[in-house]
Amino acid sequence: MKFIDFAPKTVSKTFWKGTTYETLDDVMPRVEEWLRKNYSFEIINVETIVQQFPRGKELNSKASYHLNLHSGITISMQIIRVWYKD
Repeated sequence: MKFIDFAPKTVSKTFWKGTTYETLDDVMPRVEEWLRKNYSFEIINVETIVQQFPRGKELNSKASYHLNLHSGITISMQIIRVWYKD
């Protein structure tokens, strides 16, 4: 079993407003296109998950920041994961 993740992409970056990212609604057409192109794969599950990244990684607009005393600031973001068999 394998999986592929679809994370929101950066839409714009500005000094004053920071970075703007796609919403999960914007990500869904990419997921649907991947599913159409890989129609022969057996789709096991499609889910949204919260993934943590070290500070400084690409994030979405719904990202939240958490202070972890052992590893500093981590950032959580919601992504879409598709589990499949080819």
